[in-house]
Amino acid sequence: MRICRFLLVLTLAAGAALTACAYSESEWKVRPWEIIRGLQPQGKTLWRMDRDALEGWTVSRADAKLSSADLTKLWGESVAKLSYAKGGTLTVTPKEPITVAEPADGLELWLYGPLQSRRQGPVPEMSFRCSDASGRKFNLKTAGGGSRWAAKRWWGVAAGLFPDKVEFPVKIHSFTFSKLIVSGKEDFLCFDMLGAFQLRREPLPDVAKMKLPFPTTPDTILPSSMAKGGANSVRHEGGTWSFRYEGPDARIDYRYTPKTGTLSDITVAYNDLTPFRLAQEGGIHAAVNGVKMTPTSADLSATLVSAECKDNALDTLWRWTRSGQSVTFHLRFSVKGKTLIVEASSDEPVVQCFDVGFVRNVRQPQLFALTHLNNRWDYPRLLATPDFLLSVFVDYYDSHASTLVDGNPLGALRRAGLVGTDGARVGGGTIYYPKTDGKLNNLYERVFYTVAPELDDVMPNIPNPPSPYREELSKLVMATRTYELANAGDVDRELAFWRKVHDYGATDIFLHYHSDQFRTPMENNRFSLSLDGARSNGGDDSYIRLIGELRKFLPRVGVYQNNRVIAANDPEFHYSILTRTSTGTFIKGWDGCFRPKGPAMLTIYRKFLPGFLKKYPFNAVYLDELTNAPPWGDVDYDASAPGAGMFSAVLRDYGATALLVKELAQGPVWSEGCAVYFWAGLLDLDYAGSNDTQAKLPLIVDFKLRKINPVETYVGGDWAERKRLGVDRLVAAAIAKGNAGHMLSGFPELFKSGLPSMGRAADFPPEGFGPFLKSYFMIRQLQELYFAAPVTEIRYEVGGVMMSASAMLKAGKSSSGRVYAKYANGLETWVNRGDEGNWTVEVDGEEYVLPPNGHVAHLADQLLQYS
Repeated sequence: MRICRFLLVLTLAAGAALTACAYSESEWKVRPWEIIRGLQPQGKTLWRMDRDALEGWTVSRADAKLSSADLTKLWGESVAKLSYAKGGTLTVTPKEPITVAEPADGLELWLYGPLQSRRQGPVPEMSFRCSDASGRKFNLKTAGGGSRWAAKRWWGVAAGLFPDKVEFPVKIHSFTFSKLIVSGKEDFLCFDMLGAFQLRREPLPDVAKMKLPFPTTPDTILPSSMAKGGANSVRHEGGTWSFRYEGPDARIDYRYTPKTGTLSDITVAYNDLTPFRLAQEGGIHAAVNGVKMTPTSADLSATLVSAECKDNALDTLWRWTRSGQSVTFHLRFSVKGKTLIVEASSDEPVVQCFDVGFVRNVRQPQLFALTHLNNRWDYPRLLATPDFLLSVFVDYYDSHASTLVDGNPLGALRRAGLVGTDGARVGGGTIYYPKTDGKLNNLYERVFYTVAPELDDVMPNIPNPPSPYREELSKLVMATRTYELANAGDVDRELAFWRKVHDYGATDIFLHYHSDQFRTPMENNRFSLSLDGARSNGGDDSYIRLIGELRKFLPRVGVYQNNRVIAANDPEFHYSILTRTSTGTFIKGWDGCFRPKGPAMLTIYRKFLPGFLKKYPFNAVYLDELTNAPPWGDVDYDASAPGAGMFSAVLRDYGATALLVKELAQGPVWSEGCAVYFWAGLLDLDYAGSNDTQAKLPLIVDFKLRKINPVETYVGGDWAERKRLGVDRLVAAAIAKGNAGHMLSGFPELFKSGLPSMGRAADFPPEGFGPFLKSYFMIRQLQELYFAAPVTEIRYEVGGVMMSASAMLKAGKSSSGRVYAKYANGLETWVNRGDEGNWTVEVDGEEYVLPPNGHVAHLADQLLQYS
């Protein structure tokens, strides 16, 4: 009872409804463990299987059958089972409509599965067909649903919100399941406990009002491009404003002649070249009372209301008029280093997007990308010409927009690419979507346009404080364990495995466990926020012993948590803390879960983690999914929430969460790594996951080595390199990008169950230890050296010539993947990441022939390593 009471206190503090323990703990494989421990429904029960039965209920197709079952249980002793032989859509209709008599905010139905074959398949969708007291008919769409984790069924909830101004009583006429898949003879799902819930409408902390240590500069991501001896100036001559950079490396004159209120009014004179257009057709897209106004509107009237220059910044106020409607907005211009800074704002919530425009009248334009400057879904493009390099970056720390568009098209913003033979669209811009009250946020954007001779000048900065654990992590090789500890005895076998690894001499390891250590049962989608170790591996005592023993010989042992996902059986769960779309529906989380609001997770973690870490003595946290997607992947449009409709709020919320978890854990925090550069340094380490290998982008490591490495540690190689392409490829990728090592994630040809990342330690074959240990020893000493000093030189072998990235790009060449780097402590590395052909290099008077994925590393009198 002690554990149950402790859980009760913490979760009641977070607002969950619990009662005393009421069910037999032996039922944990049949009935949700959380219900056994006292979890209660969120709302008022409208229908329950063991109370109301299924008499007279019908199903829309002859291949489907509805029946009572006791193969699983919820709060009662039986549930409804819906079996079907075909996929597609099914509608279930009660004998009589079910009435929601009293005012409520939404409906919930608990679901078990279905299996959804085809590697778990898509999450099925479910909706209610309803009518209200006024006769209005509507479909109530839901998010969530049952779990299909590891091709096993378990309980979840499908829930949705009533539309605005619904009149009670409301009648539920039917509910429909869609996107069902059957790849065998039959599939099924179970359901029970149809309820109506109310939101709590409790205030959330406003992270924007908190004192945060990031960004570290008001310039945020502004490229560092001021050369020694360089200077900026602003002049006004003959109706044109000139924003200049003059230095020993270049002369750049950004000229603005205010005529149209668009960014087509900007030209650039670079050295002695003919001036070119910087942002053709860039500017606001607005809609006022149905009248659209864009930079290309033919009958648009543009009026310059005012222009004032103060502190070397020009503020222009514009009024656009079309078809009797108008919009007023500011465009502000300043220069810093080699960057023209354009700010756009408006107090009228009518701007739908801000287009950064495209470059015109340049020689031989080519677009390129930088390794690890990507966000899983897309990646910024940069521009190279024979004369200069150019970048365009929207300041994502301060934007009021809902979505940032890099290279892929979205809405009115077009795809990055070449425009004719003399132009290129480098980026898209930002889009503003309505909040749940139908309103847009007021426009605010700051865009950095940088024209410069060197790549270092055009790369964005990372204005986050560096990880305090960076030096410690440079001495550790990382290891991941997932989907393990599922059976009795697994804890003992796990300990024996890691003791053997330690006995081989692999001692400096940061081991983190993935999501399964607290699943009860294993198919349960409540995989964090739990104060009970999983029953499947012996529960608390066994798991506490595992951590305590591992801590005796491993420096860091991390536990799984996830701030982007919350399941309905989490005691901290409530519908009021869930993010919403513009239309008011809940946003889906992974596999039938939900997305919690960022500020809500701050509150939950502050209450939950201290007790959790006191009970389970981990000294690090794996905060999964935080860097899974860019900030615009998790925008909350709930108009009552702070930061509604703004992706910059997500960046702040998640950054604050990472710092809080680090503070509470008193140890490093690791995350997924697909979209790292937004939060680098706020987190301490990340997987080196990206879309680089998916998009087959050339290897250009300057951004990674110069910008990310000083603040955060990346782990291993990309997904394919960690899992499929071999130990030499993994090590070569880590060295080329300056990453810490990651012990092999598993090779099916060597490891029967995909070990060591996945599966039981008992299944690890003796022949697996060779490559597993090689992935440790081939990088442990080397990584400490390249993390100890900044990189001073990076060169690429292109056609037998060693070139800087700037020279390579301006010459129109592509990276061969053959990379040389030199560090301030004298360390030199050569890595052949090319797909074919040997690379012959000379190191300290000796010749080395490097095949694909071969490398050499050398530091005089300290280290010589090659593969």
